[in-house]
Amino acid sequence: MEKYISLDRGIFIRKMTADDVAAGQRLVFQAGWNQRGSDWVRMMDMDPNTCFVVEINHKVVATIVATVFQSVAWISMVLVDKDSRGQGIGKLMFQYVLDQLNLIGVSTIRLDATGMGIALYQKFGFVEEYRLVRYRRQMSIGEHAVASPSSLTELTALNIPAIMTLDRIATDTDRQSLIRQWIEDSSVQVFGNYADKVGNPIKLNGFVLARPGNSAWQLGPCIALDNVHALDLLNKVLATLSEEALILDLPASNQQAVQWALAHGFEEERQFARMFLGRKIREDMSLIYASSGPEKG
Repeated sequence: MEKYISLDRGIFIRKMTADDVAAGQRLVFQAGWNQRGSDWVRMMDMDPNTCFVVEINHKVVATIVATVFQSVAWISMVLVDKDSRGQGIGKLMFQYVLDQLNLIGVSTIRLDATGMGIALYQKFGFVEEYRLVRYRRQMSIGEHAVASPSSLTELTALNIPAIMTLDRIATDTDRQSLIRQWIEDSSVQVFGNYADKVGNPIKLNGFVLARPGNSAWQLGPCIALDNVHALDLLNKVLATLSEEALILDLPASNQQAVQWALAHGFEEERQFARMFLGRKIREDMSLIYASSGPEKG
């Protein structure tokens, strides 16, 4: 049995286990989020010591996850049952996770905040970096598929070093554990472009990932060296998943990606504020055409 830590009178936090996935999904559905049970399992596999649930009277009423990439950590899945709000649970568990990350020497903590969360995170010293806009495209059966260059290919474990190199250049974060899980998950689509303008094989020019969710496939990350390769990759995913509902989170500053989304039937759904605490990392925003999603950065 996992050790219980008291946050306040009658409020306890402990590490999440596989037995808690159903409780986590209940909160996901309550909030209208897109994560599936497999996403909880993936996060626990990556770092079982930083996935937590909060209990009151032996019932899970909240969750919070920190995914650690060496010196950089992402906080996500901050969910509180609607019937348990107003008791300070979010603030208590957030402070607990910050303390745990400080103990292991994390220098940068990041998150994507919903409108409801921005004020809370600012109280802890988080600073807004930029905005992300979520776009959704409903299922469109029978739509003509977008042609994709033959140079695009489905990526495998053999491509992990190349993906890691490009991902690290763009995000200033070593996300090897996440990339490996993506590649090894048979439900995830991963495509890349290795060819130059005349079709000759060279270094990886870009990659894009898509994974299934509760209500739609999540597109992202999409990281590429230029607009041409990025839009080719997004078109490839659109053609592959043309009969599926799709969502993607785009940096508001990337107008090429935004215009592509609007031209292909995506509509704005909501916004996130990407925030950080500690050392500011040096992302290359010119390479990021879609985020991985709020729980992965």
